[in-house]
Order: sequence, then C-alpha cells, then structure tokens
Amino acid sequence: MYPDIGFSKALLDSAHDAYEIYRLLSSHSVEPFIGLNDRIGQKPKFSAFKINQFGKPVCIENLEMINCGFIKERNRIKWRCPMYKQLDRCPKKHECSPSAYGRVVYTRPDDDPRLFTKTPRDSKAWEKIYAKRTSVERTLKRILVDYDIENLRLRAEK
Repeated sequence: MYPDIGFSKALLDSAHDAYEIYRLLSSHSVEPFIGLNDRIGQKPKFSAFKINQFGKPVCIENLEMINCGFIKERNRIKWRCPMYKQLDRCPKKHECSPSAYGRVVYTRPDDDPRLFTKTPRDSKAWEKIYAKRTSVERTLKRILVDYDIENLRLRAEK
C-alpha cells in the first residue's frame, strides 16, 4: 500500500515464533526480533557442534561460544571459543582445535532462522531493540483495559 515506507525490523512476541514468519520477514529483508516460544519442541540437529536452546553453539567443554558478529557478505554468524584469550587453561584444548586462534564455528540464519538471528539473542543489542516492543504493549493495555474499550457495546455500526 505504501511503497515509500520500508521496515527493517519486526518486533513480535513469542506467539509469532514460527518458521513461516521468519521466512516471510526474510523474503522482505526485514530482520525479526521474536521471543522464543518454549512450547515449540523442535531441536536443532548439527553434527559438527552442539547448540543450546538459545541458538548458541556450545564447545566440547560445555561453554557457550562467543559471538563475533554477522558476516553480511557470506550471510553467516561467526562464533569463537569462550577460552580464546586463555587457550592454555582449557583442559580440552588439544581435542578441540590445534589453532592458536581457538575453535571457530559458523552458523547461518538460513539453517535455522529461529535460532540463528543476525543480531544474536541474549545480546545487549537484541535486548535493547526488543525492549521497544514493551511500549506498544503498554499502549494497547491502556486503550483496551484502562479505557475499557474491550467491553464497549454499540447499538449500530454507525
């Protein structure tokens, strides 16, 4: 309807946490910020590494890997070893990676758009953007509950 108005982000609650919504938003180049719905039973399956329930890769020492940003050119997210500054302290350093840089894992939003978002979940940036959604919730509550619009009765459509 309004071709001059473009949206870059969609802030939705966990009721909208469905793969179809992520695909729709992605097809329109809109970055989704949707709370995870705990009732969805699908778990990601990757043979190269483990993923926790928040979509973060987990190293063989069961520590969450650190997000090193989204690589736009390759449409993937880079994750580094959580012990990369202290590799000599890691008890499984020889099993994990012989690299002095530490183990690196890449995830793609196309693999699982629910879990692998461009702005990583549980990051400060994600929380800051998602917090704006609460202002809409407060406004709707004010209109529907405080002004009692939900219980409004009319005699005619006019």
